[in-house]
Amino acid sequence: MSRPQRTDLNSALKMIKFNVAAINCCTETEGPYKRLCIWFQGCDIHCKGCCNPDYQAFALRNLMTLDELIAVIKDAKDKHGIEGVTYSGGEPTLQKDLPNFLQKIKSLGYSVKLDTNGTNPEMIKTLINNGVVDYFAMDIKNDKSSYAKIIGFDYFDMKNIEKSVEYFLGGNAPYE
Repeated sequence: MSRPQRTDLNSALKMIKFNVAAINCCTETEGPYKRLCIWFQGCDIHCKGCCNPDYQAFALRNLMTLDELIAVIKDAKDKHGIEGVTYSGGEPTLQKDLPNFLQKIKSLGYSVKLDTNGTNPEMIKTLINNGVVDYFAMDIKNDKSSYAKIIGFDYFDMKNIEKSVEYFLGGNAPYE
């Protein structure tokens, strides 16, 4: 019986797809300096006042490979002189292969900003530990007593939000 061939990391990364809602190839409002901004499709909360309500649903939008996204980023660098990439959404930390993507972007010399709602503290911790995000922006929606109502739920357990806040307050990464 033969053993299965071992797939190398680069081949595996070429098969990974990201659910992209939109891309702005050059903006100065989504972080410092000229940046490309990628908005991912799908969010685990449904804030009534969301600035991107079309990006909330977990629906297939534009599935893009790592190589396709890198090509868009490099093209934006050539055409617009971008210095960094911002990841927003929807909720970017729900993209399971985000750490590999950000590692690749950092290795190409771009700064990385990530906007998050803080509901995925383990991914945030992984990104902090891997050193692949230069700056986080966590949107805290309201105080504990009103949080569920603002995000469209009858009840919401705040423990993941609190864990994310603890990571940031621990001085592990720049944040706002």
